[in-house]
Amino acid sequence: MDWKEKLDHSLTSKTERRARPGLIYALGVFGLVLIAVAGWLYFTDVSASRSKGEVAERVELAAGDLTGPVDAVKRLLNDEKVQALALRALDNADASGDLFAYINGRLSAVGSAVVFGREQAGRLNPATLGPNGYALLDLVLAVLDGKQGLMQLHGTLQPPQLFDAVALRSGEDTVAVLVVGMDPAAVLGGFQPEKSGLKFLRLSQYNGRLPATTLAEFGTVDGAPVDRTVVPGTMFRLEYPQARHVSLVTGGNLVMVVVVGLLCLAAAFVLHRRFRAQARPEGAELAPERAKGLPAKSVRSAQADALAAVDEPEVEDAQFVDLEAAVEAQAAGAPETSEEPEAETAVERPVTAPPPPMHLHYDIAQRYRQRESEHDPVPLSPEIFRAYDIRGVIDKTLDSGVARKIGQAVGSLALERNAGPVVVARDGRLSGPYLMDGVIEGVTSTGCDVLDIGAVPTGVLYFAAHEIAAGSGVMITGSHNRIDPQRNP
Repeated sequence: MDWKEKLDHSLTSKTERRARPGLIYALGVFGLVLIAVAGWLYFTDVSASRSKGEVAERVELAAGDLTGPVDAVKRLLNDEKVQALALRALDNADASGDLFAYINGRLSAVGSAVVFGREQAGRLNPATLGPNGYALLDLVLAVLDGKQGLMQLHGTLQPPQLFDAVALRSGEDTVAVLVVGMDPAAVLGGFQPEKSGLKFLRLSQYNGRLPATTLAEFGTVDGAPVDRTVVPGTMFRLEYPQARHVSLVTGGNLVMVVVVGLLCLAAAFVLHRRFRAQARPEGAELAPERAKGLPAKSVRSAQADALAAVDEPEVEDAQFVDLEAAVEAQAAGAPETSEEPEAETAVERPVTAPPPPMHLHYDIAQRYRQRESEHDPVPLSPEIFRAYDIRGVIDKTLDSGVARKIGQAVGSLALERNAGPVVVARDGRLSGPYLMDGVIEGVTSTGCDVLDIGAVPTGVLYFAAHEIAAGSGVMITGSHNRIDPQRNP
C-alpha cells in the first residue's frame, strides 16, 4: 500500500467513524415498539368488540323476558273475536260483559276491559276515570290519532295496574279504542335481571316528558354512562352500562404497521452489520502502533508528518525516510526535521446568545373581558332567536349576561326531558371564553351537569354529545351570515 492509499484510507476511516451507532439502535427499537403497540391496540379492539357483543346479547336475553308477554297481550287485543265483541259492546253496553269474559278467559290477569268511542272520548272528564284519569285519556287520544297504544304501568293505583289499548276499526276508520287493565305480574313477573349476567340493569318507564320511573333494578351503575333499549309496544326501557368500542387498528392497518416495523428492524440490522464491517479494518491497521504504546492521535500525526516529508519534490533520494522509522523517531522524542515549526492558529468561533424570550405587554383575552365589563349589560332581545340557532352581535345584542340566561333555559329543558348532562364547547374567537362561562353558569344554576370540552370544531361537539352524554350540547361559534355591514356577528 503506497502513501496515497494510506492517506485515502485514513480519511475514509475518519468519515466512517462519525456514524453514530445509537441512531441504528434507535431505529431498531422504534421498529419493535411500532410492532408491539400495533399488536396491543389490535388485540384491545378485538377484546372490546367481543365485550360489546356479549353485552348486547345479554341485554337481548333480558329484553326477551318482557317482549314475550307483551306480544301475547298485543295478539290477544288484535284477535278477530276480541275486535268483534268490542265493536258490539260499543253499540250495546250489555255486550261489555261478554267482552270481558272472553278476554279474562284467555288471560286471567286482565281485570277490566272498557270501550271508548270517538265521540265519547271527546267528552271524557279525566276526573271520572280515577287517579290515573289524565294518563288514560292521553292513551285513548293517542290511539284515536293513529298512534300505537303503548303499554304502561300506573303506580298511582293501589294496587298498581298495567294498561294497554288497541284501536277498533270499521273498514279503514278508527271508531273506538279498547282499553284493558291487568295485573303487572302478567308482564313483569317473568323479568329476572339476575339471569342476564350484567353488572347493572334497570327497567324504567319513560313517557317522553316526565322523569323516568324505575320499575326494577339490578346492580349499581356507579355514575358510568348508560345505554338504553326500548321494549317495543311499551313505555318501558332497559338501561345498562355503556360498552364503548373504538376501532383503532383494523386488520389492513395492522399488516401495514407490522410491515413498516419489520422494515425498520431489517434496516437497523443491515446498518449495524455494515458499521461493524467498516470499523474492523481500522482497528487492524492501528494494532501494531498501539502495541508499541502510541496513542491513536500520535500515530496519525506521525504518519501525516512523514507523508508531508515524502511529498517534497526537490529532496534528493538520500533524504527520503522510512515511514516506520519516522513513527519510531517521533515516539522516541527525536527533534523535528524542520527548522521553523509551523505556528498553530486557534480559530475562535463567535458564540451566539439565544434570543430573549418574548413577553407580551397585554393579554388579548383579558383585554376583551375588560372591554365587555366596560359597556352596559345587554338586554335579552327576541330578535336573536332564530329557527335553528341563537344569533346576535357581540356587545350589542349578545354578551355573557344573555348567555347566562340562555344557559338557564337549556339546563331547565335538559332536566325536564331527562337529557343531561349538557356538553358545552366553543371556537377560537376572542369572545368565546366569557360567553362560554356565561352559558356554563346558567346551565349549572339549574342543577344540570355540564361537560366542558373547550375549544373544538363543531363536529367534535356532536361526537361528544352522542358518545359521552345524552345528546344535548351547546356550540358557541360565529355566524357566517353578515348582519351588520360594519361587523360580522
